[in-house]
Amino acid sequence: LQIEDDQIKIHFSKDENRQIAIYDISGRLHYREDFFSKKELIIPSASFSRGIYLLKLYSKDNNQVNIHKFIL
Repeated sequence: LQIEDDQIKIHFSKDENRQIAIYDISGRLHYREDFFSKKELIIPSASFSRGIYLLKLYSKDNNQVNIHKFIL
């Protein structure tokens, strides 16, 4: 996970069927996308307010969830 200028970059080591969601600290959903077979995902963050966010990565292939906290 990299925060650069007005974008969030997420790098993956292997191709998987995934869902990504970004929530603010109060639990409001700001972004969601289902995707497959991407090694890198770039999310524009210019429309996000400054604050603390939770990035939820759900692997549909192995039913695993990873959550990362980040600050914009």
